[in-house]
Amino acid sequence: SAAKLTAMSEAAQENGHDGKARDLAGVLATCTAVVKLLELEGHGKHQEVKVPSLSAALRQAEQVLKMRRAPKAVAAALTALERAGCCGVLVDHMEPTSLEAFVRSPELLNISTKARRILKPRATALLEEGEWERLLTPKKRSGRSKAVEPLGDKYLQGWRWVVLVGFAAVVGSSCFFRAFWYNMHQNGAFMDDGTAIGKNPNIVDPNLDWDRLMRTDYWGLEMFDPDKWTHKSFRPLTTLTFRWNYQSFGGMDTSSYFVTNVVLHVVCSFLVGVYCKVVCRIPALYTAAATALFASHPVHTESLMYVVGRADPLCAILVLIGVVVYDKCCNRRPDEKVHKGTWTTVKLLLGFLLTTLLFLAAGLCKETGFTFFGLLVGQEILPILTHSWRPTPPSKEDLIPRAGRILAILICGGAACGWRVWYTSGTGIERMDPYSNPFAANDNGYTRKLSYTFVHGMYGKLLVWPYFLCYDYSHDAIPLLTSLTDLRLGLGSATYTAFAAIVHLVLRALASNGTRCTIA
Repeated sequence: SAAKLTAMSEAAQENGHDGKARDLAGVLATCTAVVKLLELEGHGKHQEVKVPSLSAALRQAEQVLKMRRAPKAVAAALTALERAGCCGVLVDHMEPTSLEAFVRSPELLNISTKARRILKPRATALLEEGEWERLLTPKKRSGRSKAVEPLGDKYLQGWRWVVLVGFAAVVGSSCFFRAFWYNMHQNGAFMDDGTAIGKNPNIVDPNLDWDRLMRTDYWGLEMFDPDKWTHKSFRPLTTLTFRWNYQSFGGMDTSSYFVTNVVLHVVCSFLVGVYCKVVCRIPALYTAAATALFASHPVHTESLMYVVGRADPLCAILVLIGVVVYDKCCNRRPDEKVHKGTWTTVKLLLGFLLTTLLFLAAGLCKETGFTFFGLLVGQEILPILTHSWRPTPPSKEDLIPRAGRILAILICGGAACGWRVWYTSGTGIERMDPYSNPFAANDNGYTRKLSYTFVHGMYGKLLVWPYFLCYDYSHDAIPLLTSLTDLRLGLGSATYTAFAAIVHLVLRALASNGTRCTIA
């Protein structure tokens, strides 16, 4: 490999590519030094640095500091030497001018905490008082990898950002406040509102039959009776909230159903802001803007004004609380210190247990809640993925516990989804008329897949342009797609492409933000 690198460097220099030649020489120098150090470590002599071959390699590596991309090469060399336990060797052999040049470069933020600790004694002797701490503070960078500055964060510390996010949630949700005066009995109930609430025995009966609640679906229909159709939507916790409205506020002759939905939406919007600030570490002003956008988005009309859509905000609230609890108790970012002890273990176990219970409760509000265990897996993997793009890779003391948590999440999530499928004897709609859900009733799998692609495109369009909203997409509200030549597939393709582009940009932003690398 060394011979190949040397040949490539000489060829680049002969062709006039001096910059490439210097870069290749730098790579060769770093590799040579690492190999020599590893050889010494293998003989148990990694502390002996006064060896001719090693000294020559270090002198060669020193030339890297005078090249065009010297800071990047030094950062890579320090990272590689740290793995061999010999990070201090390069630090001791660096000339003062070269060391100062590296310390003042942005690459200082891209080496590990351990490497900085080894570098600090020599660096502070060359710098002014307090300058080391200032250099370790992430600065605004130019170009495509520019980090987002924490706009207004120094004025929004502590409880202030909580008040700001709460204010944004209330103001953003104010567009739905007119529903406070809508009486379901006097003004009429939409489609399934009258059936799922007014004719549901779990809601209207004065005495709650727990056994019946556990064997009936969202509409109060028997799930296990072979002579009746069932939707298989098992949402007992949401049904109990409807029962509370019905029994406490005068049956159907009340506006409490809509008031409850809007209040739940305000709470959900606030928790979206908490998620952005606590988990994603987004600056407070941007968090407030995201909260207001979520709260005021017209697409929520379908879940709030169609009362049976209450399952959506209920599920979202429990999932968001669970994610925040998991982040505070269980998740640790790659650049954070590992704390060991009994309390840390207890906090992790209790946090994981509480998160699991919250996700199970979310699944009993709406079936999709069970699938959000996958969000926790992404929350574990994404920081590692973005952190691995930087010169300092994650350590084993971070990867091993993280892998254990991912395994535990997959086991709990798989068990929860398996229980849900087992309990309701599957998830398919049985003995139901084809007009209520033509996609599920269609026997052609090819047609279903094409149609679902178009539905995803419709959802994507509503997020960007919520012009046409509908309280129930049954019958032929969305016609089936039967052929790849159907031009409506372009909407689904555009949505998938846009989603992939957003994910790519988010990953790049996270990877370039250094210590603020987190999940989004």
